[in-house]
Amino acid sequence: LGHILDPFQLMSPMPVVTDWGTGDLAGLEAGLDALDTRTTTRPPLSRLLRTKVLPPMVAAQAGKIVNIASDAGRVGSMGETVYAGAKGGIIAFSKSLAREVARYNINVNCVCPGPTETPLLFAVPSKHPAASEPPIPCRRFAKPHHVSHATIFLATSCSDGINGQARN
Repeated sequence: LGHILDPFQLMSPMPVVTDWGTGDLAGLEAGLDALDTRTTTRPPLSRLLRTKVLPPMVAAQAGKIVNIASDAGRVGSMGETVYAGAKGGIIAFSKSLAREVARYNINVNCVCPGPTETPLLFAVPSKHPAASEPPIPCRRFAKPHHVSHATIFLATSCSDGINGQARN
């Protein structure tokens, strides 16, 4: 099992895809800083996948890619059009990549949490609906460990039959 903490670290001289002896895993979490359009020096994600992530997985005929998007990318989010569009792009990217690499026994899935208790959530102005009452049926925010548990599940052999999915 390997991991990538930040896809843009792939361009650094330090190896960030590690081999833990049980397979391969890659992940993408595009936060707000990754969406800064003023920064043009970052390499396209597709090139990073083609050159650094996918070749070892294709050679091994196995791998797991788990991307983190947002429920906003699946259903939209009032007042967050750019954010929802970016997360929707990650979902579409994941679904398309899943179809392209399935023949190599590589699974690509996406975790799409709703509002999650993080410092960024509570930095939102109080007039924003997510800052007061969660706009979800259970009326509570997700916890970060909920996202990590879903990600871990999709990275294990328990999810071998799940491919190209975007799940809350």
